[in-house]
Amino acid sequence: MNLLIVAAGLQLLFPVCSSAEEDQNRKAYYTIQIGTYISEDAAQRSYKNLAEKLNDSQLHGLRIEKIKKYYVVRIGRDDSKEDAERVYPELRDKTAAPPLVTKTRVGPETIIKQYMSKEERRKPAADLPPPKAAPGQSAAGEKGGQKETEPPPILTEKKKQIVLAPAENKEQKAAARLPEKQKITAAPPVQPESVKEQKKCGVKPVLVLIDESGSMLGMAKAAKADERAAGGPVSKVELQKQILERISPKLTASRCSFGIYRFRFFPGTHLLYEPLLKIDAHDPGYAKKIVRNYFTEDYEIYTRSSPITDVLQQLDIDILWKMSGSLTILLISDGVVTNIEPQNTANSQNQKNKETLLLAEVSWLKKKYGTALTIHSIYIANGNDENPDEEDAYRSLMEDIAELGGGSSFTGMDLLRNDRLMNELSAELCCGEN
Repeated sequence: MNLLIVAAGLQLLFPVCSSAEEDQNRKAYYTIQIGTYISEDAAQRSYKNLAEKLNDSQLHGLRIEKIKKYYVVRIGRDDSKEDAERVYPELRDKTAAPPLVTKTRVGPETIIKQYMSKEERRKPAADLPPPKAAPGQSAAGEKGGQKETEPPPILTEKKKQIVLAPAENKEQKAAARLPEKQKITAAPPVQPESVKEQKKCGVKPVLVLIDESGSMLGMAKAAKADERAAGGPVSKVELQKQILERISPKLTASRCSFGIYRFRFFPGTHLLYEPLLKIDAHDPGYAKKIVRNYFTEDYEIYTRSSPITDVLQQLDIDILWKMSGSLTILLISDGVVTNIEPQNTANSQNQKNKETLLLAEVSWLKKKYGTALTIHSIYIANGNDENPDEEDAYRSLMEDIAELGGGSSFTGMDLLRNDRLMNELSAELCCGEN
C-alpha cells in the first residue's frame, strides 16, 4: 500500500507520457520542472511570473506542456545534467517552490505554449517545432471538447474551475463584477434584422482591441492644428474614439464582420476585456451609434493597467482556438505596457521584460496559427515632446507587434490627417470600400 501511495505521488510530480511507444520516439533531455498544475490558468500565471523575472537569454526552453490531465511548466532542454544544474541557482530564488532537475522525453506535440527568444522570432516557421494543438482542438485543428454553440469558459475566482455561463447574459454578469463606479453600460444586444441578410465579403472577421488603461487618459499630440488651437491637446482616448468613428463606417460599408473589444484591468476581478461591439456584420447606423454613445472617454485613472500580453493569452483561450486563429486583430494603444500585478519600479529588468514577453506572445500566436492570424497596430502618440527616446520606444514596440503579427503599423494622427492611409488600413482589414 505504501508503495502505491509513493507511486501515485511521483506520478503527480513527474507526469509521464501516454504510452511507451511515444517515449521511444522522443529524445530524452534534462530539464528543470518549475511546477505541475491541474488548471491551465495556474500554469499560465507561473509561466508569466517566471518570464518577467528573467532576461531573454535565461528563458531558453521555457514552456507549458500538457501531460495527460496536468499542465507542467518547464525550462531548459539540455543533453547533460551538469548543464541543467548550472542554470538551477538562477531559478531557485525566483520560483514559489524549489524547481526540480529531471530527465524526460520531450516531444513538440505536448507543448501548448513556448517562449520565443529574439533569435527564434527571426527564424522562418519551418525552423521551429510545430506547436501543440490548442485546447479543445485535434492535431489537425478541428474543434472538439466544447460544442460550437456553447459559450466560452469562464474561470471562477473561488473554486478555480471552468463553468459555462449562459450566452445571453455573459456580458451583464461581467459588468456586475466591476466596482460600482467602474461599471460600463453594456451596448444594446438587439441588432437590425437586415444585418442577417447582408452579404459578407468572404474574408476573416476583424477584432478591434482598444486600450482603456490609465495611460490613455494622458494628453496626446493633437490630430490637427485647428483642434489644438480650439481646445488644446486632446487625450489619447479621445483620439482613439475619433479613429473608431472613422474606421467603423468603412468596415460596415464593406459588409465586413467585425467587433470592438475594450481592454483594461480592474483589481479584484479577472475581467481583462469587454465587448463594446460583438463580432458580427453590423448595420452602419448601429455601429456608429454604439461608438458614439457607449465609448467611454472619461474614467478613473487609478489602478488601471494595460495588460496587453494577458489579453492576448485570454483571447487565445476564449476565442482564437475556436476559430482556428482565423481572425484579423487591430490593436490600438499608446504602447505603454503594464500587467495585472503591482508594479515594481525598482526592478528595471522586470519592466523591460514586459515588452519582451509581449513580443514573445505575439510570435507564439503567429507561429501557432500561421497565416490564419494577422495583427495590425495603431500607435497613439504621447504628447510629451520632452522625452523623444521614450516616444520612439513606444512607437517601436507597436511597430514590432505588427511586424511579428504579419500586419501593418500606423500612427493615429497620420490616419486622421490622411484619407488615403485610412482607406489603405480599411482595405487591409477587410475589403475596403465598395
